[in-house]
Amino acid sequence: MKPIIRPLMVGVALAAACILPAAAQESTPIPPEATEIPVPPSYPEGILFQAPGRCTVSPDETSVVSWENGVFSLPDGLRRFDISYGNFDVQYSPDGQYFAVSGVGLQDAETGEILIESVVRAGEAFSPDGRLFIDGNTVYDLATLEPIATLNRRYGGENDMFYGVLWFINEGRWAVYEQPIDPDLERNYLAFVDTTTWEPVIDTSGYPFGAAINFNHDYTRYAVGGVGMFAYPSGEKLFDLPEGQTLFSPDSSVIMVRATYLLPRPSEYLAYIFLDGETGTQINRFDISWPVADVAYALNYPLVNADLSLVVMPDVAPGTVGPGHPPVIEGWRVIDVRTNAIVQRIEGGDLDDPRAALGLNSLTTPIINGRYAVQGEGIFDAETDQLILALDGNRLALSPQGTYAVTQGMCTVWELP
Repeated sequence: MKPIIRPLMVGVALAAACILPAAAQESTPIPPEATEIPVPPSYPEGILFQAPGRCTVSPDETSVVSWENGVFSLPDGLRRFDISYGNFDVQYSPDGQYFAVSGVGLQDAETGEILIESVVRAGEAFSPDGRLFIDGNTVYDLATLEPIATLNRRYGGENDMFYGVLWFINEGRWAVYEQPIDPDLERNYLAFVDTTTWEPVIDTSGYPFGAAINFNHDYTRYAVGGVGMFAYPSGEKLFDLPEGQTLFSPDSSVIMVRATYLLPRPSEYLAYIFLDGETGTQINRFDISWPVADVAYALNYPLVNADLSLVVMPDVAPGTVGPGHPPVIEGWRVIDVRTNAIVQRIEGGDLDDPRAALGLNSLTTPIINGRYAVQGEGIFDAETDQLILALDGNRLALSPQGTYAVTQGMCTVWELP
């Protein structure tokens, strides 16, 4: 099915006589016999681009890769060249010069030429500075397209061609990936390596299987869930930590440990434990329990702001928590972590309604292009908390520079005001 390019509608609907620009009609013709993509009734007007499947917008926002159809220019929708990758992941290099396709390889973003053929079905990555491309266990220098290092990443799946996730930290100086502990690949640990020497920056092989490891913002300390806090690079242990995922405040004065415990079914127990960053002494603890059937709710709430000073806890209607149905949320309490004082009460709405988070987006989501924030199924003006665009049932994302709103499943692009 061919993509549909629709005119952008602003304010009132355009008259029926409005037509697409001639260039766009030529680039993506819709013959009478073609089946048009039905627009869900919940989708707002103003759709700029739409195509079946998933898509990726380029870093400079001049192109969109429709994984099943081709590469198109934005905002006019001109078809640049054809591709058909099904549901394999497509990601751009930071400078937009290349894109990588799982199971295909590294391609020139202008022509689609395959420059490096992939040996894996999943597990490619670009370094954030655009120096490196990683395909499975092979590291390539993007300046020369030559291999420069070999890793030992966890793999498996069909024909052992699926590799675990690799990501970069410390401004791209370090790479993090899962490395197998034993030959049968049943256990693994996180490896932290320097992207210049490809040597380990810390030895994580002795930590418990599955332990969560996280560095603070200036990379002078690292936390190992269930083990302790350590100084870097000395490795000196500073204090013990409870088991769970850790998060540092920007100045490392507060540490949050997110601990999840399965209770006798049908419940799951979630605790947010706040500790003093210097001593490890507990500052506060927030507990919540949900039915296992509604585990998604437990994983999304409570909400915490960036400096770990405020927590947003749900107010659950009495008698509504139980197996087989989601709890009814009547509102939220914004609580000061150190004093336990209620800073604000927000009433109304439920967890499926993006408007229910109105007023909370500045606490919980990054701001793109100095203006917009995403909260679930809605995009908000970060200054006014005004809801700009909302969907029912589909999550929205912002393009790299915040010019467009994008949803997946059926790739749909809107231009934001």
